[in-house]
Amino acid sequence: MALLALTPQMSTASAPGPYSLAAWLPLLGTEITADGGAVLRVRTVEDLRTPEKPDDFDSKEDRFRLVFALVSGELTSDSITVHHPQAGKVSLLTNQFEDTAVAYIDRRGASLLPSQN
Repeated sequence: MALLALTPQMSTASAPGPYSLAAWLPLLGTEITADGGAVLRVRTVEDLRTPEKPDDFDSKEDRFRLVFALVSGELTSDSITVHHPQAGKVSLLTNQFEDTAVAYIDRRGASLLPSQN
């Protein structure tokens, strides 16, 4: 008699982190919720890695801008927590203008931060 154990196939590729460009690009046009009940639409995901001048140094680390349109509810603070469908809760510092919230993510130098293991 033989016992056979099957395990589900798991991808060896890791999911993009919540502060990566790859995590936000697929959400363009999607509505997400924020703590407090506000509903936001991901209006723009803009890659900012292009140097301003051709000879400027530019890191390959993610650097991008997220623009959210307020669909319903209200944002009561510049510091918001949104619910990303894959990454879960993501804290963002935003600039807000009427019905728009803008967050900038800049990962340059992130590898120099101490590990949080």
